[in-house]
Amino acid sequence: SIICAPGAFEVEVLSEPLGSIIKNGGRILFITSNISMRKVEEGFKNSIEGVKVKIIGDEFVNFRDFDICISSYENYKCFHKAFDVVVLDYMKAFIKEPPKNFICTAKRGTKEGGKFIFISCSGDELKNEKIDGSKIMIPVSQHKNPIIEPRIVVSKVLNDETPFIPEMAAEIIEWSISRNIRVFIFVPDEEKLHKVYFYITEIMKCKSDLVQISTEKEKDGIAYFRKGICSILISSDLKDALLNFDNVNVIVMYSDC
Repeated sequence: SIICAPGAFEVEVLSEPLGSIIKNGGRILFITSNISMRKVEEGFKNSIEGVKVKIIGDEFVNFRDFDICISSYENYKCFHKAFDVVVLDYMKAFIKEPPKNFICTAKRGTKEGGKFIFISCSGDELKNEKIDGSKIMIPVSQHKNPIIEPRIVVSKVLNDETPFIPEMAAEIIEWSISRNIRVFIFVPDEEKLHKVYFYITEIMKCKSDLVQISTEKEKDGIAYFRKGICSILISSDLKDALLNFDNVNVIVMYSDC
């Protein structure tokens, strides 16, 4: 199993060992979330020369025609002893929880004598599973589980009616705007999202046309942000937080909601 901090894992880590297996005629199955499939496909194509990669969706595909097949939790075809290596990436499984006993189901896709690789942020999902082999931690840590760095904890007692942004966050927002750097603010609670919007536009006096919001239902804000029309996006939609942006500072608020 591979245990790594969020954002620390890239498929290129596996390219060399998987490339060797492919050269010897082996086939690989990589199972991940729907939103990660294209990134995984591009990662393998860019790091393993001449590799045949295929995303398996609802259409019929003969997996034997490809070196690496990529599937998602939602569209998994329940292979049985078909691949030399099965890689199950649980890094983004929290977005849409896979079916019950999915780890056991995925393991069945491995041939006799094949390898099963499990990737997650904590490894807690394996408490009731029998996984042979050693554990690899990325970044390496002998004494504690890896966490996102830098880790900053700011505490302040507030009542529910108080609009508030930590001083450090306000300074980052002001500094970013002064240097023409956009800001993405993730607030998991939609009610608090509107309080953050109020604070930025009314108390910090940021122009309202520079600030947009995005929720699971209201998506105009993320569209404006991606086009560069606005400078600040405040979002409660986790899927927005997983998108890749250039020249953007990211702030997370009310993460304990």
